[in-house]
Amino acid sequence: MNKRIFSNNKSKKLLALISPPIIIAIILFSLWFNMKNNENDSIFNQFNASVQSKDKLKSICKDKNLYNYIIKHKDEELHNVTDNQGGGNVSYYVGKLGSKRVDIFGKIGKNTETLTDIKSY
Repeated sequence: MNKRIFSNNKSKKLLALISPPIIIAIILFSLWFNMKNNENDSIFNQFNASVQSKDKLKSICKDKNLYNYIIKHKDEELHNVTDNQGGGNVSYYVGKLGSKRVDIFGKIGKNTETLTDIKSY
């Protein structure tokens, strides 16, 4: 007793029409999700780790007022972040923490990006 799942042509045609758009949508969503979660992941992980460690933050952020502001707003997320505005081996991102502009500088190595400075202009 071997039964076929799709025994008529209408079911086969319907499956042929529905499957490609669903597969394409899944692939596009996966690509978008992967890019969104991995985009500049390294430097922002370093930023978040620095915010949680006062010693790390103090070594990277030389401006005392900005340092105190970041400490005060450490539970807030950096938002409205630009893409990399730097060039060559320098990375530069601008975002907002609370209502203040935060400029994040980094150095790009072979497969790494290292946070070097946090400023606000």
